[in-house]
Amino acid sequence: MTDELLISNVTNEGIGRILKKPAHALLLIGVTGIGKNTIARYIASKLLNLESMEKLGSYPYFYTIAQENNLVTIDQIRQLREIFRLKTTGKMPIRRVVIIDGANFMNNEAQNALLKLLEEPPTDSVLILTSDSETNLKATVVSRTQILRLHRPSLNQATEYFTALDYKEDDIKKAYLFSAGATGMMSLILSEKEASSLLLYLNEAKSLLSVDRFNKLLKVDEWSKDKPTLPWKLYALKRVCNAALMQSIEKNQPNLIRHWHKCQKAVLNSEADLSHNANAKLLLTNLFMDL
Repeated sequence: MTDELLISNVTNEGIGRILKKPAHALLLIGVTGIGKNTIARYIASKLLNLESMEKLGSYPYFYTIAQENNLVTIDQIRQLREIFRLKTTGKMPIRRVVIIDGANFMNNEAQNALLKLLEEPPTDSVLILTSDSETNLKATVVSRTQILRLHRPSLNQATEYFTALDYKEDDIKKAYLFSAGATGMMSLILSEKEASSLLLYLNEAKSLLSVDRFNKLLKVDEWSKDKPTLPWKLYALKRVCNAALMQSIEKNQPNLIRHWHKCQKAVLNSEADLSHNANAKLLLTNLFMDL
């Protein structure tokens, strides 16, 4: 069904169930870089009976609302409600799809405004929300959606998919390990290779972790001024910490195991704080003090 995309078998089965009987609000949950927006667009194209995702650009009743500076505002949700008031034409049962990409960045006001729409959704429309998790969404919002959890594909699936695109098996394996199987990040790494933004973030993370606390803290201002890249930089830090932890375990180095476990936990906590729109400068100061 989804031959053009790299999707795990479990996720593929979930998409099939949705397409057979879609709810008027879907919630796609998956880790950063797994390709939530791409899968949302794929589902949208199928619901609208389009030949491909590329056709969405010219379809009159397809819209995307995206977070700006890590925030989806009440004004954007009000705009969405105006969109849903517009009449659609055609004979298909579903004629309009709107994606809220990064729904976890909605503030309380935006979520309350969205609830009113979810309580009385238009019968000809489907709303697709993407989120890293449901923890940042109101329970009342989550309960009114059909949830699809996105799973990582296996290494064998990824290898088969990317070798067909003429990538080398060794490069695929490295990309899979770097990305922890997150398909969007795998594509980024393989397509851009050494120029990849993610690889630059990984190198920056390695450099940061190699310096003392004073020099780490000197980076706080630089990192906090570029908040849109913070999720990627934190992800890179997490991957480097995890790799170092695994290496310490293999070498049976108890002190380093405790150190890297502490670092990994600190990054995970920072990711959670960032998803709640924490102050970037304070978040990074606390993180770098713990690394």
